[in-house]
Amino acid sequence: MLASLLSTSLLGIDAQPLFGPRTGVFRYLKTLLDEWLTGPSAASMRLFAFQFLRDCALPGDDGWTGYDLRCVRRFPGRFYFKLLQVQLAFPLDFGCDSYFFPNFVGYPVRRGRTFVTVHDLAYLRFPQFTEWKNLLYLRMALPAALRRADRIVAVSQTTANDVEEFFGMGEKVTVIPTSVSPVFFERPHAEGPPTPTLPHKGGGGLSELGLERPFLLCVGTIEPRKNLDGVIRAFTSLAHELGDSTDLVIAGGRGWRDASFHRALAQSSARARIRVLRGLSDTTLVALYHRAVALIAASHYEGFGIPLVEAMACGCPVLATNVSSFPEVAGDAALLVPPGDDQALAAGMLRMLQEPALRSELIRKGTLRAERYRPGPIARQLLDLLRAG
Repeated sequence: MLASLLSTSLLGIDAQPLFGPRTGVFRYLKTLLDEWLTGPSAASMRLFAFQFLRDCALPGDDGWTGYDLRCVRRFPGRFYFKLLQVQLAFPLDFGCDSYFFPNFVGYPVRRGRTFVTVHDLAYLRFPQFTEWKNLLYLRMALPAALRRADRIVAVSQTTANDVEEFFGMGEKVTVIPTSVSPVFFERPHAEGPPTPTLPHKGGGGLSELGLERPFLLCVGTIEPRKNLDGVIRAFTSLAHELGDSTDLVIAGGRGWRDASFHRALAQSSARARIRVLRGLSDTTLVALYHRAVALIAASHYEGFGIPLVEAMACGCPVLATNVSSFPEVAGDAALLVPPGDDQALAAGMLRMLQEPALRSELIRKGTLRAERYRPGPIARQLLDLLRAG
């Protein structure tokens, strides 16, 4: 293990996701680099990205040291990505022995082994939920990128099965799950595990957000695959029963094809009790998880499900749809309901609000389940794969 970490071979890492929005891929790569670039392995790593006519500096590197950074500034990344789509991209050479591409599509390189991470194949399972530009890009670029790759990293067995089903490349796949930042494993109080009772009013570092009542929480980009409009409908159906006792908080950045979300939000009779929060720091997100009655994850499909692990690590019980990777990630540490069933989702919300024994059991199981997603061991496992080839 130590020998692989201290290997003198040079590992190239595609850092392009760090220059974009804080999506799941951003969080995936940043959590890995927080482990790799704060130890001895950083000296044998070279990050690269397209930064056309801009400064070659990583945004907020959080104390990363010892690594090398190379930027392509001669032409725009958009130009190269267009060439990737039509299979005309010329090979790049950053002088590395192997390359890690964390965002689906790897570039052709002059020499060295290549590894790509596939997070999901939603664009094939549910093309109607995918942004059209991304749909076109993945349809044209991903098959060739997977053929070029020496190894494919799948973040779940669900995604690995999809790679085999759609591309017949199961023999190239290694399953290594996504991890979450250590900040989600920190306990706000030293006296013990989270309480199963409903969170009290105020406190938790959220007073500036005006969250005074208990609330149900959703975390994720506002896009149709997350089924946030279904969450709104389910919550709205409980308006008479809940009165003004409970809020719904949706913490998510702007996505795509969000008309149904905004329509459901505008039509909801509980609109005054629904909060949409954007641009949150991890510190604020942790506070939300600790204060929430439960996390509501109602997606139609996910390749992994980072919010499930974040919530479990924070001692927040999880209500999720019984679909794709969610049962694999959460195991028996979540209350699962059928996908696309607003009534079942509303019933699950009520159980979370009214059954402290259920919340207590899910908190206990979730805290234990989250341990398998700590970043240190997962980062080491992935680095061993990248070094060994």
